[in-house]
Amino acid sequence: MYTPRRILIADDDSDIRLGASDLLANSGLEIVQAADGSQAMRLLNEGCGAHLALFDIQMPGFTGLELFQHVIDHKLNLPCILWSGDATAGTEQFALERGASAFLHKPVPPKILRERVLAALEQHWGPRAN
Repeated sequence: MYTPRRILIADDDSDIRLGASDLLANSGLEIVQAADGSQAMRLLNEGCGAHLALFDIQMPGFTGLELFQHVIDHKLNLPCILWSGDATAGTEQFALERGASAFLHKPVPPKILRERVLAALEQHWGPRAN
């Protein structure tokens, strides 16, 4: 039986979050949304069953970097992609050196977002069974 891969998208900008959710859902992925870092942290702690997380860097509650560090500290088997509209090169380097699957700069072209998410899922979990 086919089970779709689940993506946790955490971004406080509802237009970006909903746009990314629609794009990735149309690629056959199941989406769980968090409107801020606190909601994302609750979902992580409750075991939302995500196969990948997409975290905005700047959010109320917890930042994307804090959520990513939580994933690392708690050894969650969860690849993470971080994205931001105003991150510095140092922030990007910090995330990538600690094992982020990718770091994207907003606005992200839809094709690039889809490609990066699907590539990170395949790299971490292997090819998707149909």
